[in-house]
Amino acid sequence: MKINIFKNNKGFQEIMYTPGTWPVVEDSLSLNRINYFLSGEKIKEGIENYHDFIIADFNFDQLEDFAILYDSGGNGGPVYSYYFQDKNDGTFKMNKEFPLNEGAFPKIIDSNNKTLTTIAPLSCCKINTTIFQLKENKWNILSSKEQDMKR
Repeated sequence: MKINIFKNNKGFQEIMYTPGTWPVVEDSLSLNRINYFLSGEKIKEGIENYHDFIIADFNFDQLEDFAILYDSGGNGGPVYSYYFQDKNDGTFKMNKEFPLNEGAFPKIIDSNNKTLTTIAPLSCCKINTTIFQLKENKWNILSSKEQDMKR
C-alpha cells in the first residue's frame, strides 16, 4: 500500500507500507480514519470498534503522528504501526524504540505526564493494563498489571 502525504495541497512524501494482514485489498482502499490531534475528542478505540488510520500525538512533541492498522488482531483487538513526524523536515518515520509498534492503540494519551496507557485482553479471562512513560527521550514502563475480567 502507498500512503501519500500532502503538504499545501502538493505531494510531499510517499510511504510504502505493508500491513501484516488486510481483510480486502482493492485498487483504491478507503480507510476508516479519525484525527484525535485536532478534534479534542475522547479516545474511543476498542477491540470491536476501531479506526484503520488514526492521527494523534504519540510522542508529546505537539506534532501530528499517525497509527495505521497493521492487523485486525482477532480476540486481542487491532494492532497498529506508528509513524512520527520529524520536527526538522516534516516527514514521517517509524521509531523502532516506540513500545507500541505493531501493538495496541493506547486507551489513554496523557500529554501532561507523557504517558500512554494500553488496556488489552490477556488470554481468555484477564485484562492487562500497562502504562508507558516518555522521559528524557526514552520509553519506560511505569506499571503493568493483570486483572480478572469482570463478568
